[in-house]
Amino acid sequence: MTLQSDMSQRLAGVVVPTLTPMDARGQSLAVEGVTSLAKHLVDAGVSALFLGGTTGESALLTSDELKLLTQETVQAVSGQVPVAVQVGANSTAATLKQAELALTAGADMIVAVTPYYFGHSDDELFKHYSSLALALSGVPIYVYSIPSRAGNIISAPLAARLAEVNNIIGMKDSSGSVPLVLELLETPLDIVVGNDLAALLSLRAGAKGMVSGPANVFPEPYVALYKAHQEDDAATALAMQDVIAIISHHVGHGARMDILKGLADLRWGGLGGMRPPHQDLDLDERNRLVNGLYKALMQTSLDTSAYNWLM
Repeated sequence: MTLQSDMSQRLAGVVVPTLTPMDARGQSLAVEGVTSLAKHLVDAGVSALFLGGTTGESALLTSDELKLLTQETVQAVSGQVPVAVQVGANSTAATLKQAELALTAGADMIVAVTPYYFGHSDDELFKHYSSLALALSGVPIYVYSIPSRAGNIISAPLAARLAEVNNIIGMKDSSGSVPLVLELLETPLDIVVGNDLAALLSLRAGAKGMVSGPANVFPEPYVALYKAHQEDDAATALAMQDVIAIISHHVGHGARMDILKGLADLRWGGLGGMRPPHQDLDLDERNRLVNGLYKALMQTSLDTSAYNWLM
């Protein structure tokens, strides 16, 4: 299959790994919620949407759901921001199949997490990604390293090798390692970082963008931080990094999808429930969380419109 995309498309700025809206019991995709969330985030000024990531319950989605999620999101954003789709699977063939599905559904670029469960050498990972790139020679590809979930990591030497493949243009790093990020930034790849606590540091070191699950709920401080960074407004950037740290602390550093979905549903509506075996956020816990977040954010410089919905 010959697939083409705009090779000038890049991930930069505030990249939101979107939650996946479902019905109340988490059994089917909620199309209206998909459209609504995408529009809210674009209106808030985010730079790109990233579908099917960890925050989006990707491992629990069927291929048909990923296709529908992509189609509806692409239609909702109408080209205002790029739409990237996570297509990584446990084999090269399955990854390619998922990539073709996402691209025919309208994705601007693909992001492929390392194959998981089995350990792989750098040579095996290089062959995996280079084979994918060769099959999709007209498509921008980002590699994705999240060793805490996938068990395999993209090292800096491997990233440098992958950068030599024409259409492998970037990498999403969610290792949590600042020293590794600094090494990755020495490669030709565009690096976007999934580490809220090091967002500003990473941008200042040369990262192109930040990828944050909590931005589904609180896009404002991330957008403000990136804008301040671009404008060399150090005071505002530092203030927003402090806000992001507070939010990250309260929501389990983005690892608690039930918290993110529960809060996003409270703010935007239409997010629905978690897909079993995950459980929805407990109501008492949500109330404690809401009160704690509201009190903490009141002490910051964040505009009240970003959090007054909590009360």
